[in-house]
Amino acid sequence: MQGETTHTAWDLILGAGPLVQMVMLLLVLASLTSWIIIYVKGRQLLGAARAEAAFSGVYHQARDLDQLMSAVNRQDAAARSGSAAVLRSGYRQFQRFREEGLPLPELREAGRRAMRVAMSEEVDRLDRTLAILAVVASSAPFVGLFGTVWGIMNSFQNIGATGQATLAVVAPGIAEALIATAFGLAAAIPAVIAYNMLTRRVEHHQTRLENFMDELTGVLERQART
Repeated sequence: MQGETTHTAWDLILGAGPLVQMVMLLLVLASLTSWIIIYVKGRQLLGAARAEAAFSGVYHQARDLDQLMSAVNRQDAAARSGSAAVLRSGYRQFQRFREEGLPLPELREAGRRAMRVAMSEEVDRLDRTLAILAVVASSAPFVGLFGTVWGIMNSFQNIGATGQATLAVVAPGIAEALIATAFGLAAAIPAVIAYNMLTRRVEHHQTRLENFMDELTGVLERQART
């Protein structure tokens, strides 16, 4: 039909009001930040998993803790693992207080305390910046909703100014509203999915370190009795 015009999404974005465009820009920046965090954290957690696999191989081949420490220090991948950090902290503290003649219960607690500190530092390193994903996931829909409400308000203002409720009058405001909603969802959905997935991987890593800490405590106790 003659007289019909089609508008691309870009035309609708450029035709939106300044406030709605600011909302869109804010959501685009939030989305870019989320994707950067997703990429960086994904690589970081993948590297942590590979380091743990390397450490596990060394751990099961070692006959005693001294051999394990030497093997870990020789292999860069294993040395970078969280388990290696737990091992170094616990073993050094254990050896230090053992030379001072500390009783076994106090020796055990000193070693576990050092291992818990190392484990917390490793988990904090992996968990850092994930809170930003949670903020984007929870706030982006509401920021988009603000743009939605503003666009609908513009539609009502246009109706009031013209006295008509035709499509030509209400379409610009409705378009603003829908685009703002779409931008909010586009920023929030990947952030929600990534946050849940990455958080579960961090929790799995923490559980693995806790299990290793318990196992290492038993090994240190047996060594203290010999």
